[in-house]
Amino acid sequence: MRLVIREYLSMLKESGELDLLLPDLLLAMGIKPLSKAQGGVRQYGVDVAARGIDPEDNTDKLFLLTIKQGDLSRKNWDSGQVQDVRPSLNEIEDVYLTKSINNEHKNLTKKIIVCCNGDIKQEVEQNWSGYKDSHTKPGIEFAFWGADKLAIEIESYLLDEYIFPEQSRKHLRKT
Repeated sequence: MRLVIREYLSMLKESGELDLLLPDLLLAMGIKPLSKAQGGVRQYGVDVAARGIDPEDNTDKLFLLTIKQGDLSRKNWDSGQVQDVRPSLNEIEDVYLTKSINNEHKNLTKKIIVCCNGDIKQEVEQNWSGYKDSHTKPGIEFAFWGADKLAIEIESYLLDEYIFPEQSRKHLRKT
C-alpha cells in the first residue's frame, strides 16, 4: 500500500494538491493546522503552521512546514531562486520566527519541516545535514518529510479501516 501512496504523492503538484493534503494529514495526526498555504500571499517560508503533540517525542510543538514539489536536489536547494529550500529556511528563521509567532506559541519548541513529495538526493544530503547542525538550537528543531515518510504517515493516519462503510469493516475484521 505504501508504494501506491508514494507513487500517488509523486504525481502531486505543490500548489493546490500537496499543500492541501498536508493540513488534513496533520489534523489526522492530532496536530491542529493554524494556517494553510495561500497563493499570492507572502508567507515568509512557512506554507503550513500547526500546533500539537509531536508523535516522535510526545512534546507540544509548533510545526512550521515549507513545502516543495519533487526531490530535494541541487536544483532547488540554493540555486539563487527565492523559492529554493535554503532561502525559505532562512526566511523562516529571520522573519517568521521573529515577527509571526503568536504569544501563546512563543515558548513552544518550533519544528521546522522541509516537506516534499520526493526524496532528498545524495548531492544535497551534506548541505541539509550541515544546515540542520548549524541552525538547531534549544527550541528549534529541523526535520525532512519526503515521500517515504509521508506515505507511512498517510497509511497510518488517513487510510485506516474507517474509510470503509460499517458493514465492510465487519467483513474486513472477519477476514
